[in-house]
Formats: sequence, C-alpha cells, structure tokens
Amino acid sequence: MPEDKKICHFADLYFKYGVKGDKSIVFVTDELIKFPFPERKEVRFLPESVVWNEMSKYYKVICVNKPMIIRDYLDDGLTKNILSKNALRGRALEFLYLINQNTYPLSRYPYMWIKNYINLARYSLLSDSHYFGELRKVSDKLLYLALFPLGYYKYIGQRKLVSK
Repeated sequence: MPEDKKICHFADLYFKYGVKGDKSIVFVTDELIKFPFPERKEVRFLPESVVWNEMSKYYKVICVNKPMIIRDYLDDGLTKNILSKNALRGRALEFLYLINQNTYPLSRYPYMWIKNYINLARYSLLSDSHYFGELRKVSDKLLYLALFPLGYYKYIGQRKLVSK
C-alpha cells in the first residue's frame, strides 16, 4: 500500500495499487445496510467483495497498515475448498453481479471489466451454473459471448481440479 494513499476506494487497493491478500474491513453499520448482500437459495457462499466493491463506488476506506486480526485457516474452510461446486457457484454469481451493477467501469478498471466476463464463463462452466440469461443488457450478453472462448480456455485448465 503506498504510504501517500491512506484514504482510497476499496477496489483501488487491489486493482490500482496492487495490494494482495486478505484484509480486515470495518464499515459503519448504517452505511453497510444500504448495500444488501445478494442471496440465492442454491448458493451458500458469495464473496464479501461483491458488496465491498459496490460500496467503493460511493465511499472510500481509511487504510491502516497494521495487523488487526490473526487467524488460522480451517481444514474444512472455504480456502481449502475453493474448488468445490458450491464455492464455484458463488464465484460465478459474484461475476454476474459485478457485470450487472457495472462495479468495475471500463474507464476506471479496463482489465477487471474484461475479466468479469471471462470469469463468469469460467466459473459457470466449473459449477454447472447457468447465469447467461440473467445478464441484463444486450451489450453484456454480446461481450460474454465474445469473451466466452477465453473463459472456456481457463475452464479446461481447471475442470479436473473441481471437487464435488
């Protein structure tokens, strides 16, 4: 994290400044409840970043570069089961929301904007999910179809790693 960037948009941390890894995030509750967490019966996990990155279109975060929490990863936790069908279904849904909400506008995050379509295809294939029909705009459907071959290429490389 650059020292001169103590206040910035959450999405900028990762996509502009190249910050890596898990971060502890604290939000003002009254603001957080304005961004309801998407829920689907068939999806048990959806990354928090769906809400956090949407919030970052409107709010900035204050960055403190000190450990706030130390935790162990569980043997049966999400990190170790990231390639389970359930986790992959949540990742596919994450990219559907990011596209429909235009969370990463082309003008600000061109790489992430394109990556959303590729990852929607990849994670939909890996999880046997079908979200194409839920893309709201015709332009999004056309971009999805144009970038589907790249998503399929990434799917081919990972399909044998998927656990039931």
